[in-house]
Amino acid sequence: MWAQTWSNIFDIVKPYPKKKFVDVTGAMEEKIMTPLDMFKMSEEFFTSIGLKKMTPEFWNRSIIEKPTNREMVCHASAWDFSDGKDFRIKMCTRVNMEDFITVHHEMGHIVYDMYYAHLPLVFR
Repeated sequence: MWAQTWSNIFDIVKPYPKKKFVDVTGAMEEKIMTPLDMFKMSEEFFTSIGLKKMTPEFWNRSIIEKPTNREMVCHASAWDFSDGKDFRIKMCTRVNMEDFITVHHEMGHIVYDMYYAHLPLVFR
């Protein structure tokens, strides 16, 4: 209803329905990519189109792999701590195509958050 997810109608809206869906999981495994590599590649994408780099706080405080020393809800999420510099992602990243897309999705939220950080809270 809100266009959050299109999975229930993907079969009727899929572009190029006769084409095979691209899955780069095998190539990622071949390159021995890590979750950090995936996040760096996502940052490269956003900077390549003229958008901001992630902040040092982002790289220091984000959780991009499941911690081994505590429980954590693994649903990926992006966080804006409303101070103009502390933005984070919490994600139990696995090296596969689905998570590669999710990394870009969540980093898109962070980039958006960084661009409106200068606005009063009421406009964010």
